Amino acid sequence: MDNGYDKPGQMTELLKEIRRYAGHYACITAGACEDKELRVLLARIQKLDVSVVNPLLMSFFEDYVGDALSHDDFASMLSTTESYLFRRSVCDVATNSLNKFFSSVIARLNAVRDDGGNIREAYEAILLGEEGTERRMPSDAEFERALRTRDCYAFKRGFYLLTTLENSYHTKDPPDFTGGAFTIEHIMPQNALASGEWHKMFGPDCERAGCMAMS
Repeated sequence: MDNGYDKPGQMTELLKEIRRYAGHYACITAGACEDKELRVLLARIQKLDVSVVNPLLMSFFEDYVGDALSHDDFASMLSTTESYLFRRSVCDVATNSLNKFFSSVIARLNAVRDDGGNIREAYEAILLGEEGTERRMPSDAEFERALRTRDCYAFKRGFYLLTTLENSYHTKDPPDFTGGAFTIEHIMPQNALASGEWHKMFGPDCERAGCMAMS
């Protein structure tokens, strides 16, 4: 049966493609990207532990190395993806629809690329166009409401939240939290706000007192 790979050079091209995508995957999951900015962005996305996004990231990489995406647009799309995944996590939006959704995003962005359109703008438009669905990018208002009421102590991405907040104040020389030397510590006793005495001491703003820190 003719499968297209018995033609001269076809198998060689297939192996080259496999090797290229293996390189993309190593950059995404193993920190093999030489560009520091991209490496940091990819590492943060991996900390969110949403592996279903990896095919989409590989598609971004393929467009980047093929000069269909500029460095700045690629970095912007990675940042948007990180925000999309983290907002959904904080807002507890189900992830079971993302596999098919990301597959459709890849197909739509490929069509935009083939038509000579702006891939970054198209990607942002696709995410914003899902407002009101399970595939939505939570709005600032939805995200703020969820963040104010979320039990961050039991939140499995609480470490990511605190380290990202900390690094936002040190953009030029951010601390490295990947070595395992830092842990989440309690400033007050864990059940402090259950005590009437603690409530009285803090006053009406007791719920605004931060109780967790990195050390």
